Order: sequence, then structure tokens, then C-alpha cells
Amino acid sequence: MDVFLHLLHPSDVSALLEFEVENRGWFEQFVPARDDSFYSYAGVAEQVTSFLTEYDNGEMIPMLIKDTNGTICGRINVREIDLYGESGELGYRVGHSFGSKGIASNAVRKLLIYLAEYSSLKYVDAYALVGNVGSNKILSKAGFDLVEHVENYALFKGQNQAANYYRKAIPF
Repeated sequence: MDVFLHLLHPSDVSALLEFEVENRGWFEQFVPARDDSFYSYAGVAEQVTSFLTEYDNGEMIPMLIKDTNGTICGRINVREIDLYGESGELGYRVGHSFGSKGIASNAVRKLLIYLAEYSSLKYVDAYALVGNVGSNKILSKAGFDLVEHVENYALFKGQNQAANYYRKAIPF
């Protein structure tokens, strides 16, 4: 499925809230739950404002993944951009009804092109829980190199989870 990336904007709050509420249960199967306060117009607006401040400060690139109709399919971002603007950490999530359609792979590929054209980043890092077969496959297919296996990466649902740490050089 063809998608495009859209830099997060304050006008996205309502649609983003709808997307997050609709996919809350789906996401919480794979990542720690957000506070209940997030799932309100004020909660999402606060996050959007925070992310855009980080974007203005060169600390983050927050984007939405949209289909050709402008429907939000997911989110993708680079966060924790270092002080020199050389590397950051990739994160993404795709809504339940958009899974297994190549959307995440397409979005990662498009983000890498965007970064090569519009950022000074030299590397993008990514972590995928070992049990998240789909994300590990997406990162490998996108040309990320497996750097190391990290034991006890995160505590999720009461259990320590291992992750694979990946890195991708951004071509100039």
C-alpha cells in the first residue's frame, strides 16, 4: 500500500486522537501502555506540542504515516537526536487495520530518503524486541545492520525483554 509521510502539525490532534484510541488495545500488546490522560484531546495536544518543540530544537523528527486519502495509518519518528545532529533513534507504529500491508516497510524506506535529503543525520539507530518478528524483518530489509543483542532491554508486562539493536548509515 502506498503511503506518504506528513510532518506532525497541531491540526492533526483530532485525527491522531481517533487513531490512538482506536488502536490502544492493539499497541498495548507490543509496547507499554500510555497513561489514561493521554487519550483525550488535551493529552494528545500536549504530546503534539511537546514533539513540535523537540522538532524545533533539532531533537526529534515526528511524522505521521498517511494513505492516499489522508487517513492516518501510523506514526514514525526519529527521536533522541544527539547534540551534534549525527544520530537518532527510529520508532514507528502502524494501526491494527493497516498491518501486513507493507506500510511500515514503505514508511521506513521513505523516512530514510527524507533523512538523506533533509537532515544532517549520519546514522539512525533502532531497537526491536526479539519477539517482534515483523519489526526485525522490516529493519533488516531496510538495510539496517544488526549491531548487538541487548538482554534486559525493557520491562514489559512484568518480564524483562531482550531486543536487537540496529544501525543504518544515512547516505549523502
